Amino acid sequence: VVLVGLPANLTGLASEMKTSVLQLIASLWPWFWRFALLVALAVALQQAWEPSTLVSIVAASLVIGSAYAALMYPLLLQDPLGMYVRPRLDALRRIVLRDSAGASADE
Repeated sequence: VVLVGLPANLTGLASEMKTSVLQLIASLWPWFWRFALLVALAVALQQAWEPSTLVSIVAASLVIGSAYAALMYPLLLQDPLGMYVRPRLDALRRIVLRDSAGASADE
């Protein structure tokens, strides 16, 4: 898959985007270094602590998932994805602030 499919797909995607394969790969660098950092964190966590119960597995998953979300959040706000995400985050923020303001007014 990596030796045949990945180069073919990258070549096809690069031609569709009218860019080179190297520029396409370079555009993924911000995602890749964050992902590599998270993999290192997950490996370190696994070496230091091996979850053995369902609760500990859920806790480990939440820690890694939260770290992933925190590391990827800046990329979420950058274009081209940011132009889709920012309006939805603003709408969610307004809903949360309106609900929290309503809850505090009720008390």
